[in-house]
Amino acid sequence: MNPRLVVVTGVAGAGKTTFMSECENSSYRAVDALPLPLLASLLNLMEVDPNSYRRVAIFFSPSSLEEALPLISTVRERIPTLLVGLDCNLEALLSRFRLTRHLHPLEAQGLSLEEAIKKEKETLKLLRPSLDFVLDTSSFLERDLRLEARRLLGFSSDKLSLIFRSFGYKFGVPGDAETIIDCRSLANPHWVKELREKDGRTPESRSYILNDPLTAPFLSSLFAFLDDFFLTAEKAKRGRVHVDFACTGGFHRSVFVSEECYKHYCGRYQVALEHRDIPSEGTR
Repeated sequence: MNPRLVVVTGVAGAGKTTFMSECENSSYRAVDALPLPLLASLLNLMEVDPNSYRRVAIFFSPSSLEEALPLISTVRERIPTLLVGLDCNLEALLSRFRLTRHLHPLEAQGLSLEEAIKKEKETLKLLRPSLDFVLDTSSFLERDLRLEARRLLGFSSDKLSLIFRSFGYKFGVPGDAETIIDCRSLANPHWVKELREKDGRTPESRSYILNDPLTAPFLSSLFAFLDDFFLTAEKAKRGRVHVDFACTGGFHRSVFVSEECYKHYCGRYQVALEHRDIPSEGTR
């Protein structure tokens, strides 16, 4: 059942913006940094006008949620409520803030970035007993958090989540890669002048690779391996599995194979797909 009220807190930099986006995509009215004096009015509207306020997601800093919890607790029996915390380790947070050059909200109080992060993490730790779920996003990519958000919101089944990604060795192996399938044994459209600029999703490059006599047995063996791999992951109660597909440039063969796997496993599992080294391509 989808919760009507979702309350999300977390340390700055742990992914609240991404979680909020997924709430909005799932038809929640998302409210960030709601002034506490307005909270009672919003909760009352959810009770007296459930058609207009069927699903609401409220996002608080840990310190604000501390103050809001007593009031939220009074409506939990009447309004199906989910409380979620987003955490992240210190090293990952420092890296994210340095990369984005954003200021931590508590730095305005004269704290250093590290002091601000530690103070907020301490507050979140005190809140943990009151939260239904706490997600550690230290190793998450954006798509990972979106999949977890959909699962918690009740818009996905208990199916295993698969994350497929193509990449090129020449641009480096992804730091978070878990299982890598090397696709370089297949015919390479790069060496055909007319196909060089046509990536592995185009009909021309697909046809060229499919006509390679090695392709059919390669895919058959790959699907057999992945079938067993995913079945083992399900039995081990893993929530998601990452599989990366590699070739030299990440433009033809790895793209083709990851697309074939995406089509093969869609419907059986929740599947997300990304082509890292095709700049215009996002996550599916």
